[in-house]
Amino acid sequence: MKKKILSLALAMLCMGACFVGCGDKNESESEGKSESYIEKKIASMNSASSTLQKSFSASLIDLEDLNGADIYSISGWIELSDWDWENAEEPDSDATVLNSDNAEKLLAHYVQLYFSDIVKFDAAAVYVNEGEVLGTCCTDGEYCGTYPDGLITYADYENSGKIDMQECMNRVEEKIK
Repeated sequence: MKKKILSLALAMLCMGACFVGCGDKNESESEGKSESYIEKKIASMNSASSTLQKSFSASLIDLEDLNGADIYSISGWIELSDWDWENAEEPDSDATVLNSDNAEKLLAHYVQLYFSDIVKFDAAAVYVNEGEVLGTCCTDGEYCGTYPDGLITYADYENSGKIDMQECMNRVEEKIK
């Protein structure tokens, strides 16, 4: 009987310590995600966005050099979320003016050569202006990252819980314009 009472008292003390120790955690941490975890995820997505920027830039150069495409005619966002990465074929060498309608056909092969992990993203978008990649956004479905980086922070997740792709793109566009 004494062992049961002692075990019960010890269990109640442990529960009490947890309630006291966990009481001031913010919403994200109470869901099991600490500030450092969220910051690492954002940093990882920022790194992926930077890699996307570099690979898309190299892909534009390849498209111009190898295929004779006019890459300077497009300005704005190119969304990559629905691109068929598995069936991307190298474009033929006919000179073509790059636009948002033919971007997937012309660029998917090259982008995937430089950045095979592109298939892992839930969504991604690239902001191109006259042949130059000025900004990118990508998300794994939960966390977003940007190039240029630093546009999404832990505070965004602490306050609202989630940043969507459109908000990510808006922040990039504000920064680069």
